[in-house]
Amino acid sequence: MALQPSLRPLIIAGSAHAPHTLDIFLDYVCPFSAKMALAIESVLVPLCADGGKYGDKVKVIFRPQVQPWHASSTFVHEAGLAVARVAPQQFWPFALALFKQQGEYFDIPASTITPLEIF
Repeated sequence: MALQPSLRPLIIAGSAHAPHTLDIFLDYVCPFSAKMALAIESVLVPLCADGGKYGDKVKVIFRPQVQPWHASSTFVHEAGLAVARVAPQQFWPFALALFKQQGEYFDIPASTITPLEIF
């Protein structure tokens, strides 16, 4: 699948020209997505990285997916996409950091602060 150049930072493993694509849709504020992201980092990324078993065959694309029942999800996703735009090489490490600290963005802790305070 072709990927527009502005979304190339979303390729977290594999070659951009790999013939097969694995799209993974995750929400930064979802506990299940966090478990999946950490598993992807420890298992899938090494397999599809340069020199990995599937590095030239499969590209892995992280698709940020806002889940509307997580009130602060939109703000966190905006931050992730901003990093993808200004520091493409730091996108996946930043995404992992968001997943690891997602408790700070759950609905209850974020319900008493303004959107500007979230950033």
